[in-house]
Amino acid sequence: MECNKEQEEAIMHRDGPAMVLAGPGAGKTYVITNRVKALIDEYGVKPEQILVVTFSKAAAVEMKERFEMLTGGQRLPVRFGTFHSVFYGMLRREPGFRTYRLLDHKSKQAILKETAYVVKMSCAEDDLMHMEQEISYIKNTMVALAEYASPYFPNEKIIKLYEHYEARKEVYHLLDYDDLLVKTRELLYKDPSFLAKWQKRFSYLLL
Repeated sequence: MECNKEQEEAIMHRDGPAMVLAGPGAGKTYVITNRVKALIDEYGVKPEQILVVTFSKAAAVEMKERFEMLTGGQRLPVRFGTFHSVFYGMLRREPGFRTYRLLDHKSKQAILKETAYVVKMSCAEDDLMHMEQEISYIKNTMVALAEYASPYFPNEKIIKLYEHYEARKEVYHLLDYDDLLVKTRELLYKDPSFLAKWQKRFSYLLL
C-alpha cells in the first residue's frame, strides 16, 4: 500500500502532538503501525518506550499483528493494548492494588443483586441493568452523589446502592471496568510519582 502526502507526514512526524482525522477504511491502522516502525528505525526510539492504545481488544490484536508483519515477524516490546488493559496493568504495579482482581460480569451481577436486596430495591433484570448503567455514569462523569438525579430510582436509593456496591467491592478487593479508568486518572492527577514513572516509561503515546 502506498501512502499519500498526509499519511507520509503523519508517519514521519518526529516529536510533539499530532492529530490525524480519518474516516473508516482511510488507513488509520496503516499510519499508526508505520509510524511506530519509523520511530524505531528512523529516529532510534526504543520499542519499549512506545505505547499504542485502542478501544477494543480486537483492534489491539490486529494492530500488533500488522506491526509484526512490517518488522518481518520480530516481536519488539512495543506495548499494544486497550485503555482498560493498559490501565489495569498500571494499577496492578501499585502496592495498593496488587491484591485486587477484575470483576467479571457474573460476579458484578451477584454483587448488584446483593446490594439491591440490602437497600430494598427491585432485582428485576431491567432494574439491574439500569443500576449498572447509573453506577457507570456516576463514575465516568465524576458527578457528586448529592448532585446526581436518577432517571429510574429515588435519589436516596441510588446513593445507598452506589455506596454499598463500592463497599462490597472493596471488601473483596475487586475493580470493575469503570474503576480502571477512574482510579488510574486519579493517580495520574494526584500522585506526582505515579505520573512521573509512566511518563518516563512511555515517551510516545499513539491513540
